[in-house]
Amino acid sequence: MEMVPQQVQTNVNMAPVIPETNVNGTIGELGIRDFYQGRSLFVTGCTGFIGKVVLEKLLRDVPGIDKIYILCRRKKGLDPQARVDKMMEADVFSLASAMHPNCTKKVIAVAGDMLQQGLGISNKDREELINNVSVILHIAATIKFTEEIKTAAAMNISGPMEIVKLARELKNLAAVVHTSTAYTHTYRSDIPDNKFLKPTYDTQKLLDMLDNSTTDVANAATQALIKGHPNTYTFTKCCAEAVVHAAHEEGMPITVVRPSIVLPAWKEPYEGWTDTLNGTPGLMLAAGTGMFRVVPGNKSCRCNIVPVDVVANYIIAAGWHTHMRKIHATCPKFALSAPIVNATTQSDFTWGDFVHHVNRSWLRYPLDKKRALRRPSLAMMSLGGGAQQPKTGLRTWLYFYWNMVSEHIPGRILDMLAVAQGHQAFSQQLFSRVQNGLIDYEFFLTHEFEWSHTNNKLISQAISDEEKEIFYWDTENLRLDEYIQSIICGIKKFKLKESVERKAVEDGHRMYKRMAQRDILARFVTAAALTRLAASIGAIRRSRLYQQSTWVLVFLCAYLSSNLRKWLNDLE
Repeated sequence: MEMVPQQVQTNVNMAPVIPETNVNGTIGELGIRDFYQGRSLFVTGCTGFIGKVVLEKLLRDVPGIDKIYILCRRKKGLDPQARVDKMMEADVFSLASAMHPNCTKKVIAVAGDMLQQGLGISNKDREELINNVSVILHIAATIKFTEEIKTAAAMNISGPMEIVKLARELKNLAAVVHTSTAYTHTYRSDIPDNKFLKPTYDTQKLLDMLDNSTTDVANAATQALIKGHPNTYTFTKCCAEAVVHAAHEEGMPITVVRPSIVLPAWKEPYEGWTDTLNGTPGLMLAAGTGMFRVVPGNKSCRCNIVPVDVVANYIIAAGWHTHMRKIHATCPKFALSAPIVNATTQSDFTWGDFVHHVNRSWLRYPLDKKRALRRPSLAMMSLGGGAQQPKTGLRTWLYFYWNMVSEHIPGRILDMLAVAQGHQAFSQQLFSRVQNGLIDYEFFLTHEFEWSHTNNKLISQAISDEEKEIFYWDTENLRLDEYIQSIICGIKKFKLKESVERKAVEDGHRMYKRMAQRDILARFVTAAALTRLAASIGAIRRSRLYQQSTWVLVFLCAYLSSNLRKWLNDLE
């Protein structure tokens, strides 16, 4: 008997009831776009990097969405709706706006704050969400590794608790997606997706303790609390998953998505798109200036990076799959042992490969001369001892030596030249920011993890071939050299507003050639000065033969200074 599709029912106080079968009535074939058709979503973190890409993808490829409510707080004198209106004018949304001219009108700001009780949402707005929203995508978090423990817990643990409370009140809840991190359990090398792991500290006990402690007391206790974690970010994200686990156990349709190190876009909305220089893109830019030349890490460690557009597709698909598990609980096609998705790449790229391609890409697409100070030459060196452990031994001293010789001394010279010309010194501030970033990142540059991807495969098998092309996440065809090059071009184009056209690139290559000539000259002059100084004070005998031989030493020192770091690095 032919099944007749249900009609979508709407009500002033109710979210639309979406048919759970396709037009042919086949159970389990409701597509991702079909699922979101006519629904209203509540999304947090849309003013952040991942959130913007998720929002753009929904507007561009899921045009049937009714409304997208986004949590937004007042900032820099702008009320939430004004902030959202301004954000929608950004280049990331230009393609979606061109394809669907009125799509931005679907985005509605909800005044609130993740740090406040009840998310700081007014009673009127909360009632509207309860009546209309059926899907929650929670992306907001503080990702600052050095965040104070009380602030990190309030944002990353109490925030998700408030999201779960709101979800319980929704009249037509279909799915909740919680964005976590792949590094929630850094105290172990294997990270499963078939079960929730117990957090390293009881979540409620932690919150009670922090509520009854001053900021100073909490900060003093931080290292003891986060034992097994490199920072407060991964620790609080680990504790937050206990909140998700409890909600899942009580029957809430909820899924955790765990992205690893998130980098600029691979394909969409534009290759290499980014609007932030926080984290890895900022370190890549510092390498491009030529002033950042040594990074601590293990170059043989696999680097688990994931493009932001792939993460967005994981989040959107997870929302669909969460609902399908709810309505087809007994169908093996949608069965998962635990609602967890490890959104990580499955490649053999290493940090050594990453650094190599960063150098090559900057040499191919140089920064403008106002930003490029030296030819890029980044190297990764191991400090020994591991992250958060005392650094001792020859390699550690060599690292700090090269850090001083190749970064700080040239930086001081540039500062003196800048001040002499009436400009402000800048290098020490740049070095301070870079070094702080390296301290935060060292753990991830020296540790490897094995993530299970069983659920990724199961969800992928349930997606139609057509929608696998739209909501792609298979990174098997991602070529690291091409991807990093697109990131470099994206930083120049979207963040720095620099040209990547042929003329600009050729001008940059000529600039690098002049820099290389000056670098050789500087090495020769420095080596000559030091060698002649040694001769003048008797460190080298003053006979005619020995004085003539000093010029051989000059060339030898200059050659060694340009190659010693590379040789030492190759010894690892």
